[in-house]
Amino acid sequence: MKLGSYINRIIVWAVTVCTLAGIAGCYDDSELRALLENRERRLVALEQECSKMNTNIASLQVILNALQENDYISSTAPIVKDGKTIGYTLTFTHRGTVTVYHGQDGANGLDGKDGKDGQDGKNGKDGKSGSVPRISVRQDVDGVWYWTLNGEWMLDVQGNKLQAVGKDGQNGKDGKDGQDGQAGKDGKDGQDGKDGKDGQAGKDGKDGKDGVTPLLKIENNAWYYSYDEGASWTWICEAVGPDGKDGIDGSDGSDGRDGRDGRDGTDGTNGTDGTNGTDGTNGTDGKDGKDGDTIFRSITQDAQNVYITLSDGKVFTVPMAPQLSISFWTDEDGFYDDTLVLPKMYDCLTLHYVVTSATNEVVVQTVTTSDMGAYVIPDGEKPLEGIICIRTYDNLHVDLQSGQLLSKVLVIVANKTCTIMHTLVCQESKLVRVDHDRVDIRQEGGKLDFHYQTNTPVSISIPDSASTWCWQVRTKAQMADSIVSVHVEPNNGPKMRRTGVIVSNHFGVGDPATFTFYIYQDCDNEPIVFADSGLKQYLLDNPHVNLNHDSEISKAEAAAVPNLYTLFGTGVTEGRDYRRFNEFQYFTGIDTIPDG
Repeated sequence: MKLGSYINRIIVWAVTVCTLAGIAGCYDDSELRALLENRERRLVALEQECSKMNTNIASLQVILNALQENDYISSTAPIVKDGKTIGYTLTFTHRGTVTVYHGQDGANGLDGKDGKDGQDGKNGKDGKSGSVPRISVRQDVDGVWYWTLNGEWMLDVQGNKLQAVGKDGQNGKDGKDGQDGQAGKDGKDGQDGKDGKDGQAGKDGKDGKDGVTPLLKIENNAWYYSYDEGASWTWICEAVGPDGKDGIDGSDGSDGRDGRDGRDGTDGTNGTDGTNGTDGTNGTDGKDGKDGDTIFRSITQDAQNVYITLSDGKVFTVPMAPQLSISFWTDEDGFYDDTLVLPKMYDCLTLHYVVTSATNEVVVQTVTTSDMGAYVIPDGEKPLEGIICIRTYDNLHVDLQSGQLLSKVLVIVANKTCTIMHTLVCQESKLVRVDHDRVDIRQEGGKLDFHYQTNTPVSISIPDSASTWCWQVRTKAQMADSIVSVHVEPNNGPKMRRTGVIVSNHFGVGDPATFTFYIYQDCDNEPIVFADSGLKQYLLDNPHVNLNHDSEISKAEAAAVPNLYTLFGTGVTEGRDYRRFNEFQYFTGIDTIPDG
């Protein structure tokens, strides 16, 4: 009896082991592993998305501060992944570099599970999409920017809006002045009035609140935010949608009918087995999640501005930093087209400069060839302006083939983001006369042009004694053809007149440093008709009367004779019959006639 009971136990144990082994051998857990792996991938993707959103939140706060402080963007650079631009790096002139990511796809809902064997199972329901919080900013009626969450104000535990950008505190008001003491009354010695009390000092303005930078995290498949640097967290929404429901099991296939008995002779065949029910179809995939709202929608730019568009359509316009440049000018006009015109041993040309830069923190330095010297003096009140003093030595470097100077000044300009170099070349000053040094002009006067060549500034001067009848009207100076024009009034006087037009190198040195054009203007040159041809010839032979040595004595020449001794010599009264000298009326310069 005991032996039989023992054998029965062994049989039950063996059947149980075989049954479990069969079950274990038939179970397929690949579907479960795929679901778990899919969920893990999407959680990793969401963690990456959370990191980018935290970067975007910090970047948006920098952008708001930059706009408030009138900062510039000096450069933009795309962030490319798998051949696609996913964001930009923005570099500000004062606030450094920030990273901005575009919106990306949200995570998909999980797939529905397959139906069990049997007849076709019903499709599993779609998994719900996970949510992504929408973080942005909005300006309230007080002019302050505050954070928003899904279109509503983001609040702290007391229900206060979270400020995105700090606001300066207001200045305290000045204390009122103390009142003067009243004067003592007349009569008896009045008592002195009491001194007025000092006004109280104004109270300091309250400090403006700092902007808050929210943080996001994903924990237990849900989004949370913190406004106190992670000290506390507030639930926002689910990060991953639930799984789709399972398909309904298919029903079992029915058993096959028994086979009929055969006639005497051969046995009847067995009835065929009932067919198994077909597998249920797989549940359909959950729908794709909506595009994730990662604060920024797009970044575009033109030559003047960068346009930052948020996911809610709000656009911030940040100006591009002006490109670093430098321009020059001089009081002495010794500079044009980046060319310095200097003589040897000149000390020194003062060259003014103005820098164009997005920041006032600039450095200007110079480097010169060994035959020159230069140093920079910045303006103490205008950081983008100053002067460069440039001097030359005696041994200017010359190219032997072209004859051109090799002397140069290299100006280096740098700010926080850029460095440029500007080259100034040097020419030695030149002043060359082209026309003859004498110009004769008729009595009626007019305009005279004097031609010369120069590459340096010049000064024109005319003696004061000629200022009533000769003056400068124009100067055109360039190396190819330089002209100084003067106007000469008509000479209605009795004498020929002369003056000089002096052209001087502005630097006062060089070879030559100056030269002079002479103007000779005739006077009234109408000839006198003499009745006595012998007298006319006598006067023609007199060089003190016939000033231009021609064949006539003009009225102007006659008026230029100062006295009778100049006219006739020492024997002015001997042997002359002045009754036939009617032309004497033209000698208006003679105001005294000797006795006899």
